Amino acid sequence: MNDAAGLTLAAILALTARFQAGVDAMKAGDPAKAAAEMSAVLKANPGLPELAAGARLLRGQALKAQSKPQEALEDFRWLATRDVAPDVRKKAREEFTAAGGKPASLVPELPPLAEWKRMQESIREGEGRRAWDWMTAKLRKELQSLGEMMGDGDPDNIALWFTEDEAVMTGQAIDEEAGTARLTFRENGQTIHVAWVQDGTRWKIDRLRHEMPNEDGDIPRMTLTDVASMDDDEWGDDRPPGARKRNAADPDEAAKADALAPALKAEIEACVARLGADDAAGRTKARTRLKELGATAHPLLKKYLSDPDPEIAATVRELLATP
Repeated sequence: MNDAAGLTLAAILALTARFQAGVDAMKAGDPAKAAAEMSAVLKANPGLPELAAGARLLRGQALKAQSKPQEALEDFRWLATRDVAPDVRKKAREEFTAAGGKPASLVPELPPLAEWKRMQESIREGEGRRAWDWMTAKLRKELQSLGEMMGDGDPDNIALWFTEDEAVMTGQAIDEEAGTARLTFRENGQTIHVAWVQDGTRWKIDRLRHEMPNEDGDIPRMTLTDVASMDDDEWGDDRPPGARKRNAADPDEAAKADALAPALKAEIEACVARLGADDAAGRTKARTRLKELGATAHPLLKKYLSDPDPEIAATVRELLATP
C-alpha cells in the first residue's frame, strides 16, 4: 500500500498549501519564509515523492538566496544523488555546481559491477542478510512479500536469488546524470537483467528479472517482484529473440505531466495514494476527484498503471479508459 495512503485529504491539502505559500514567498523576494515553509513540508514526511522533491529543491534555492551555501549544497546533493524525477535531478545537479559543489563528489564510490561482486561475496561468506544492503527499500519490501507468499521470508534464502556464480556478463550501461544503470548476465540459457539506481554515494538494485526460454522456444518473463517490466531502452542489445517490444512512452505525455503545477501534481499523487487506502469512503472520494480532473490528470496517472498495489493499478486503468 502506498506510503501516503494514511494521510487524510485535509492534511495533504494543508501541505500543498504550505508548498504554494513557499513558492509565493520566493516570488515575493522572501527566501527565509520560503525555506521555512519548505522545511515544514519536509518535516511532515508526507510520503509524496513529487511534493517532497519539489520542496527540497525550492528550499535549497531559498537557502542559497540567503547566502547559506553549505546548507543549500546539502539539499542539492541529496536530490542530485537520489531516484527522483529526471527534471528535478538535472536541476539539482546544475544548482549544486553553481553553488560551488564539485560534480565529481556526486558520483557513486563504486560502479554497479563492483557492488554486485561485493554483494555476492558477502552471500558466499554466509552473510546473506547483508544482501538487503544492496537493494532499494522498495525492492527489499517486495522481495520480503514475495518470500512470505512462497512460504519462506528468510533473508538468507531470498539472497540465493542473487548467487548466479557462473553467470557471464553480456551488457552494462550506466547513465550517471540520470542515476540509473543496468547489468545483463547470461547463465545456462537464462538471461538476468539487474536494474540499479543511485542512492547517495551507492548504487542499489531496484529491479531484478530472470528470463528462461521454455521447450517451445518462447521466452516468458519471470519478474521477481510486482514492478513493471523494464522499458525498451533497458534491454539494450540483449533483447532475447522473439521478445516483444513494448510501446515507447509518448514524450508529449511526459511533457504534459511535467508541466502540471506542483500543487496539482501533489493533489493527483495524493488521490492516487488514497486509492489504495483501507478506508472505502476515502477511496471513493479520491476516485471521484480524479474523475473530475479528467484528461488533466491522465499524463501523471499513466505512471501508476503498473503500481505494486493492484487496487491502485486497476482503478487507474479504469480512469484512463473513461472518455
